[in-house]
Amino acid sequence: MPLRRFLLPVLVLAIAALALAGTKYRIDRTRCTGCGDCDRICPVDAVEIVDGYSTIDPDACIGCGMCLGVCSHDAVR
Repeated sequence: MPLRRFLLPVLVLAIAALALAGTKYRIDRTRCTGCGDCDRICPVDAVEIVDGYSTIDPDACIGCGMCLGVCSHDAVR
């Protein structure tokens, strides 16, 4: 019984992590101001400013969510 109490939460967390691992973010250009906060915080340089707006390279994005947390304009989706 104690083993089940340990394994079930671990299994649930592992499944949730796998589901989130495929998360890719994009920029809502109607909200983006091109401030560059997301560009500066991205650990893999997946964000760049193009024509005054942030753009996320979906192939480079690892889905960490750092850009989502730093965007004060709610432009990262």
